[in-house]
Amino acid sequence: MNSNLTVFRKFIPSIVVFVLLLSACGKQQSSSQPTPTPLPAPIIPIKPTYTVERGQVISKLEFTGKIMPVVMQELFFRAAGRVNTISVSTAEQVKAGQILAQIDTSPSPYDLRRAQANLDIAKLNRELASLQNLTDSDVYSITLAIKDREVELAQIALDELNDAVAAGQIISPIDGTILSISMAEGNTVEPFKPVMVVADLSNLEVSADLRVDELEEVIQDAKVLVHADTRNASDAQGTVKTLPLNPGPTGGNIRITLEKPPSELGYKVGDTVRLTIILEQKEDALWLPPQAVRNFDGRRFVIVQELNGQRRVDVKVGIDSGERVEILEGLNEGDVVVAP
Repeated sequence: MNSNLTVFRKFIPSIVVFVLLLSACGKQQSSSQPTPTPLPAPIIPIKPTYTVERGQVISKLEFTGKIMPVVMQELFFRAAGRVNTISVSTAEQVKAGQILAQIDTSPSPYDLRRAQANLDIAKLNRELASLQNLTDSDVYSITLAIKDREVELAQIALDELNDAVAAGQIISPIDGTILSISMAEGNTVEPFKPVMVVADLSNLEVSADLRVDELEEVIQDAKVLVHADTRNASDAQGTVKTLPLNPGPTGGNIRITLEKPPSELGYKVGDTVRLTIILEQKEDALWLPPQAVRNFDGRRFVIVQELNGQRRVDVKVGIDSGERVEILEGLNEGDVVVAP
């Protein structure tokens, strides 16, 4: 028994060390675990509010246009061929009836002279036949009928040559100025393809292209504010002169006359202008910004903030300018509305 006790005593130090090691490991593990962070309280977003105000509400249509001639024509050849001569240059002034260009397929002057001579001979033969035959004979009437047809055939031949000459020429239809030339001598041209533009620069107006939905807002004789985009030109007022009779699927062109000649206001052909048409206007109207008014299933309503809470109010709106919506019914000046 004493021997067993002796052995046990030998192991006591080792047991103590082992117990101490276990205790240290336990403390180390417990101290290494992170302390949980408490979750923050959710932030409740504060919606912006808007106050019903009283003031001016304007519905307007804004678009751009260009200063263009009232009379402007695209010119073309009526026949295909190679350009032989171009008698004018860009910005040159021309007269009505002036030959501006010609292609090389035109008949020669000799062909024209020959056709004219044949016509003259046919007319003389008809006159001679009327003198050589008795007026009461069948031969007389038949001979004159033949001579009449010969004159007609000679006239047709001359007309064909004249038409061929005209088809191979570009002749100015008006007194004006050459705005552009899109061909050169030696080029081959196609029939009826515009190659030149002539315009009367003494009479200018504003031209603008509008979408279909914009055209629906514009009426004849509507007043237009014209804002200059060029430094040397002045702002002006104008009037809608013409609207398209049959707008296309994407819209159409309108023309606007200015209160003064554009040249007096500092404008020239091609200048860009900003245009504004006042569609509706009220000076003393209740209004809210568009984002304050809600729309559901065709109903317009707002959420009004009060001391004891919020309530929904149906409203009737009028003019919508894009920045301000007129409030016709449902609200009073000073009411506070909560944004959606």
